[in-house]
Amino acid sequence: METGTINYLGIFFASFASHLIGAFWYSPLLFGKQWAKAKGLSESDIEMTKAEMGPKYGMAFIGSFLLSFVMAYAHVFLNVQTVLEALTISVWLFIGFVMPILGNGVLFDDKPVKVFWINCGHYLTVLCVVGGILATWN
Repeated sequence: METGTINYLGIFFASFASHLIGAFWYSPLLFGKQWAKAKGLSESDIEMTKAEMGPKYGMAFIGSFLLSFVMAYAHVFLNVQTVLEALTISVWLFIGFVMPILGNGVLFDDKPVKVFWINCGHYLTVLCVVGGILATWN
C-alpha cells in the first residue's frame, strides 16, 4: 500500500480531537459523574487517581494516534472519498469491533451496563469524528 495518500497532519489532528472528546466525555460536564457512580468510585477515589493521570493521558494519546493511523489506512484501502462514506465505515467498525469488545467487559469482567453504554457513546463519537476529520483532510 502506498503511503502517499495518507495525511499525517490529519492523523495528528484526528488524534488530538479524539483525546479532547475523551476528556470532555468523562468530565463532570458530560458523563463523568454517571460513569464514576456506575463504577462505584467515590470522590476520594477520583482525587487519588487525578495524581496518576499524567502517564495515563500520555498512553491514551498514543491509543488515539493508533486508532487514527489505522483508520487512515482503512480509508485508503476502502477508497473512502466522502465524509458520508467515512461515517458509514465508522459506524460499521463500531458495531463490528468496538461494541462486541466492550460487551465482553459486561459479560465477563462484571462491568455495569451503564458503563458499557457510556463507553459505547464515547467510542462511536470518536470513530465518527476521526473518520470525518480524515475524510475531510485527505
